[in-house]
Amino acid sequence: MQAVIDVSMKRNLGLVLARLLGWPRIMFLDDDIYGITGADVAALAAGLDDHSVSALIPKKFPDNSVACHAHRLGGGRQDVFASASGMGARCDRDDLAFFPNVYNEDWFFFSEEAASRKIAKVGEPRQIEYDPYDDPRRAAQQEFGDLLAEGLYARLDINEGFRGVDTDYWRDFIERRRALHERVAEALGQVAGRELAFRAGNSIRAAQDQLGKITPSLCRKFARLWQSDLLNWRLIWPIYLGSIPS
Repeated sequence: MQAVIDVSMKRNLGLVLARLLGWPRIMFLDDDIYGITGADVAALAAGLDDHSVSALIPKKFPDNSVACHAHRLGGGRQDVFASASGMGARCDRDDLAFFPNVYNEDWFFFSEEAASRKIAKVGEPRQIEYDPYDDPRRAAQQEFGDLLAEGLYARLDINEGFRGVDTDYWRDFIERRRALHERVAEALGQVAGRELAFRAGNSIRAAQDQLGKITPSLCRKFARLWQSDLLNWRLIWPIYLGSIPS
């Protein structure tokens, strides 16, 4: 059985502690990221001089979902984006976001910065390699958050915002996601090294099964509640935490 995922809670706690202690900046670093130097930390801090978020983005073993790793294994072109695995954030602002309890929580945290193209990439760390396909349940657990984040960020590619995304949009995007899974599954059948591709295919099938349980109305409800929670989160800063100590 996989461990309970509590990453969002820990990261939100870090934000709260930073605010209470009067830290204007905070660094998030996952325990599977290594090779970080003092220069990397300084670069993250410097990137926050004129950005709200700065990031170290691993490339050799990218920080992707299982579905994205399978897409790459099948020969698909797969980009790598910023994540909280190695990230700096400004905490001295009242419009600070939070990490929702869903996979890709970091994409939701810096969604406004991504929309305005204001995430500073400052370096490339290394991530400890692992087998993305050792347990198909990982792909299933990631599917809802992956769908939501990819669907919302797809709006940025056409210069549209996150607001006003209705059930028709999600119905269409779920179909696009289903078609992607089918293409990846077919491509994996052509990959040399059958054992790895077979296990990747099992993970894609688990993601497909999970996708079949996700409805457009559920996606729209999540997006609406996330925006509502974001407003409430920002309201608590002056009420419960007070001004930042000098």
